Amino acid sequence: LVPLPYDFDQTGLVSAPYASPPPQLRVANVRSRLFRGFCSHNAQTRDAAAEFLAARPRIEAALASIPEMTERTRSRALSYLNGFFEDIETPEAVEENLVGECVSS
Repeated sequence: LVPLPYDFDQTGLVSAPYASPPPQLRVANVRSRLFRGFCSHNAQTRDAAAEFLAARPRIEAALASIPEMTERTRSRALSYLNGFFEDIETPEAVEENLVGECVSS
């Protein structure tokens, strides 16, 4: 499995003023995280979390390299990403924030 975000204007990373989550998800806004992975993929979830942690410097560097991005926008995006990295920073955090929140398939 390869996690692939899409429709970036509807994500908390971009946080477009017109973005809103689907009502069935019952989250306050697009910056609220909700893990929706299937429990049957928990092993891959753990592996993907480790890959994201390893890629963190490259992800942050990519964000820093966008010349059109204002400093305020960059700061908000980095803050949002930091929340994600906190959610996966240790194996225990992955278990609590992802694996423990999985959806039965």
